Amino acid sequence: MISFYIKNLEGVWFGVAYDGGKVFSTAFAFSEKNVQQSLLNGIPFNVPFQCSEKASSFAERMLDLLKNVYDGKGGTQSFSLATEHLSNHAKKVIETVSRIPLGYVSSYGSVAKAAGGSPRAVGRVMASNPFAPMVPCHRVVSSDSL
Repeated sequence: MISFYIKNLEGVWFGVAYDGGKVFSTAFAFSEKNVQQSLLNGIPFNVPFQCSEKASSFAERMLDLLKNVYDGKGGTQSFSLATEHLSNHAKKVIETVSRIPLGYVSSYGSVAKAAGGSPRAVGRVMASNPFAPMVPCHRVVSSDSL
């Protein structure tokens, strides 16, 4: 069963949807409700889930990592993303974008060349990225922004 853990850290709500050591979705927002909605949007349809009042050590580590990424410090821990329910194209885009290092950006077109598909298709995947900010969709910009 997928567990949700949501916590307010210094005025920002962070959340993770996970099962064991696998991450199904991550989110951050200024309201708890928005984090809950983002986590729900990121998990597979028709899969049971529960909200946890008490965090596992894995969930606490993930929230610490989310906060570090949010603060621009990057993340050094490795974790497994649950991508089985995503399309093959979305998997390729997420894998490609996850390789963009801290301090760098890439264009939608460059990601499309590396992962396949069109820049618009990359944009659609980034708009529904279930692993923000862990998979740094914020580092993918239009080519005129480079």
